[in-house]
Amino acid sequence: MIILLFFLLHNAISQISFSFSSVNNYIIIENFPIGTPNQNLKLLIDTTSMETWVPHAKLQSHFELTFNPEHSSTINQTKSSVSFTYKNLSLIARPIIDVIGKDKNFMTIGLINTIDINTGVKIEFSGVLGLRPIKKTQASKYSFIESLYANGLISYTTMKFYYTSRENGKIIFGNSSFFLFIGNI
Repeated sequence: MIILLFFLLHNAISQISFSFSSVNNYIIIENFPIGTPNQNLKLLIDTTSMETWVPHAKLQSHFELTFNPEHSSTINQTKSSVSFTYKNLSLIARPIIDVIGKDKNFMTIGLINTIDINTGVKIEFSGVLGLRPIKKTQASKYSFIESLYANGLISYTTMKFYYTSRENGKIIFGNSSFFLFIGNI
């Protein structure tokens, strides 16, 4: 009985999960927390990109939810900016650093300051959570999953998708929850 209780507690502590929905063939996390205190955003999951970006509060006319770095105590803004295109959107971002736990294990997030799009056009997600692993040559940078692992928040650098219906489910980082699966994992 004690061993089972330890396993259940360890399994619960060593994973993090978020609810998601499927919208227009995209998987979107509805309430993704960034900063301290949390500002919840609607992030598109992208397994082909290692970049994570969110829109600045001044872009409220284009995004349903935005991020205000002045309302967070764990955000450090850099002075550089980067221009890029994502799904036909021309964007200019200034990298920010959100400390997820220990002082040196952080995640870099692009804070979008400029977007080239027609006035009044709304984008159905608030940003992108890039889940592609970062190359070992970029050792000073952590991906989202690597940041969770480096800070001891998950015990494995893995992710799993669990669907509760055709449009909804959970994305689980770290250990698998054996309660969500039928058969062997």
